[in-house]
Amino acid sequence: MKLIHALFIIPLFVFSTVARGGWVISEVSSDQFGNKSHQTTFLQDNKVRYESEVSIAIIDLDKSLITLVFPVQKVYWSGTADEFKKGTREAFEAQMRSLIEEASADQKDTYQQFYDDILQKIENGDSTTVETHVTVKDLNRTDTIETYVVHGYDIYVDSVLNEKIWISFDETPFNEVDLHKLMRFTAQMSPMENGINVSNSDQYIDLVQKGLVVKTKKYIDGHQATTTKLTLAKEGKIAESFFVAPPMYRKATITEVLEMSAESDLPDLNDEPNNQNLSPIKNDSGF
Repeated sequence: MKLIHALFIIPLFVFSTVARGGWVISEVSSDQFGNKSHQTTFLQDNKVRYESEVSIAIIDLDKSLITLVFPVQKVYWSGTADEFKKGTREAFEAQMRSLIEEASADQKDTYQQFYDDILQKIENGDSTTVETHVTVKDLNRTDTIETYVVHGYDIYVDSVLNEKIWISFDETPFNEVDLHKLMRFTAQMSPMENGINVSNSDQYIDLVQKGLVVKTKKYIDGHQATTTKLTLAKEGKIAESFFVAPPMYRKATITEVLEMSAESDLPDLNDEPNNQNLSPIKNDSGF
């Protein structure tokens, strides 16, 4: 499941030129058909917040907690990756038992096999990996994108071009978080997705941790699939309350969360957030 985000929170801190400590990063992605999606990431003190108009995912790496917030329904869920996996399995088992019981005689065996296969993937997802070789090739040239001086790299998986990436080394927003730990944590949330994931490789993480990604192009079977561009990168102190669920929200069950996240596509942030209203850091001119 992708977790992988318009909230009413009023900014609680004022951004100034001397305030440091947090980052807000927004990006826009487009595919070959012209479809666009937006995402915003907040980083501070080993905490990460991903957000869209309908849902929010907050990760506290020091406490190993994830909080999923749904502003429309005014509910949230918070717990560890293990608690999320356990709740997900229990909800899945309940749904499958009901499906098998209601199935016709000739369908029961098919559903039972599907059920057993999924459970096996859930159980073995953390230990089953696909052997791949990720290579980062420095193109040894610089370019200018918007106001950023960037360095270009090609990312290969088993000698096949997977991604082109342009990074500025003038800013280092991911110094705010342990990116290796973040990638391991998010992988635990999706134990069945144990295939090729370039962003989880040490080579990729080590590169991204050193700077600010300004542009990427991703490829599938040799064809360009998506282009992602940076639209905002702002540094400033972020309110601690921005990394917890609103106090008046009701805590939902994991079953409710799964139903809502299926509708909202957590946490890839495929809807455009209203940064002016949502951002917890702000100066006199806004963003």
